[in-house]
Amino acid sequence: MRCIYIDETGRAHEPVAVVLGVIAQGDRQVVPAMREVYAAIKELVPTEVLQKGFVYHTKDLLSRKYESQWKFEDRIALIHRILAVPKKLRLPLALSLCVKDKIPPNADLEGLSKDHSAHAVAFRLCIAEFCRYLRDYAGELGVVFAEDTDSVKTSIKRSITSMKKTPRRIQPLRFVENSRELPTDPSLLGAGEILGQVNWTAKDEAALLWVADACAHALRRLVCRQSHGEEMSRTILNDELVGHLTAQIDGLVAAGAGSILVLEDPPRPTGRLTYSVSVS
Repeated sequence: MRCIYIDETGRAHEPVAVVLGVIAQGDRQVVPAMREVYAAIKELVPTEVLQKGFVYHTKDLLSRKYESQWKFEDRIALIHRILAVPKKLRLPLALSLCVKDKIPPNADLEGLSKDHSAHAVAFRLCIAEFCRYLRDYAGELGVVFAEDTDSVKTSIKRSITSMKKTPRRIQPLRFVENSRELPTDPSLLGAGEILGQVNWTAKDEAALLWVADACAHALRRLVCRQSHGEEMSRTILNDELVGHLTAQIDGLVAAGAGSILVLEDPPRPTGRLTYSVSVS
């Protein structure tokens, strides 16, 4: 059984919605990942912060929220420790994005705001990459975990329901030319590999959601060319992959939406990156 822990970023005023899923094998990788996260928390979070019920949010660590209690360099160190978990444990990542001004017209998003619509498209593409990973690489069924918040529920429920009702296609390894619509092909993309619906989880109950939060935030900063984006991405990925990923992200942004599956290949320490673009 494979699990994907999904988080999203891209606030209402930001032009791009980004969704990141951390994929882990349920019986072999989830507990080691939890241990890595909790060890970092124990080592780097001040006692007075822990006593107040600390829950990891990358945006809080980069803001002024903790400046009177916690040195900025120590907060950055914690972010990098969390970001290092996928590389250390060889966890695949599914990254997707949707430019809010380029939402595909046939995405079944009636009644949603532009912000929620972009996140729904990004969630759909992220879950689609997870299904592709389950089908093409793992040969297993999967379970989806996401933070229990109203905004996330709205986006994911619409995404999975739509995928199961009307499966859609993502174009592997090439751009879709001359179309801003999501191509449809029931043979390639649905949510049939996922068991049930989403497991809604409080963020303080799932350490891998913290890893997804850190990676989503870091890669959104890379997408938007913001401070810390490249250095954080180099903690997640090998240096060789960061340059390649940046080039593919630029293609996704130009296209309007798309997804990337990052795999660490055991025979090849530099890893392998595949990408799909759904809109141009």
